[in-house]
Amino acid sequence: MIKVDTREKQNAHIIDFFERNDIEFCTNKTCYIGDYCNTENPNVYVERKNSWDELAGNCGKNHDRFKRELERLDDCGGKMYILVETDIPLQNWKPKHARKMTAEQMDKILTAWAHKHRVSIMTTPKEQAGYWIYKILHEVKANG
Repeated sequence: MIKVDTREKQNAHIIDFFERNDIEFCTNKTCYIGDYCNTENPNVYVERKNSWDELAGNCGKNHDRFKRELERLDDCGGKMYILVETDIPLQNWKPKHARKMTAEQMDKILTAWAHKHRVSIMTTPKEQAGYWIYKILHEVKANG
């Protein structure tokens, strides 16, 4: 069963995918790590971001909160996939709002996270996010 974090918002397209494909899920639980996890495949997590801009917030002003989440990931020996809903490569990203974060700075932060923690960054068009969440949570093993 896929557990969907109660704090996860604007994910109707993902819930619709789960329902259309008879994927068992629950939305009344808080995830310890990430936004989605599979109760039958422990220690693999998906953190969904609706854009590079949202992820930039985690790299910048919300860095401390996200750092604590990465520390919990390390403590359990898990693996996290950060799934960004976009078809724009990071190197072509331009922030929507005047921010100090650039694509180059964010790339350095994400590379550091990938080396220090078991984190992978993936992009997908929004309409395929449910598919990729399902695929990651059912096929990837934490020790793989």
